[in-house]
Amino acid sequence: AFLIPYVIMLAFAGMPLFFLECSFGQFASLGPVAVWKAVPILQGVGITMVLISTLVTIYYNCIIAYSLFYLFASFQSPLPWSDCFSWWGADEACSRTSKDPFCNLTMDNGDFEIVNSTWLQANNVTCTNGSNIYVPHQGPSEQYWE
Repeated sequence: AFLIPYVIMLAFAGMPLFFLECSFGQFASLGPVAVWKAVPILQGVGITMVLISTLVTIYYNCIIAYSLFYLFASFQSPLPWSDCFSWWGADEACSRTSKDPFCNLTMDNGDFEIVNSTWLQANNVTCTNGSNIYVPHQGPSEQYWE
């Protein structure tokens, strides 16, 4: 779905503008800022071209830096995102297995007690609606990539 409009814009906008820019620069033997002085109303185009090229260069360098960082991180053994390690900022919500919800239970003597699902199963008790306490959980890879 993306390829069709891409090819159309490449054929009707990208290639002609690239050809115009190259031939105009070749004809004038000037850089992108000085070449547009031939048409005074378009002098800002050259400056804009240089600024956009600078911003794109910075943006691509950030992407390449992240790519290289995670490439070299993937050569470690064990992989940093395979378990919860404190050196990359794992917190108490990080666990390899999901945590069962707790239950806020009212005991026979009127006291409130927070119990886990193992206790509920052992005592054959069910948790009433609205009394579940969900513990936040994130897997190691999910927390590493945040």
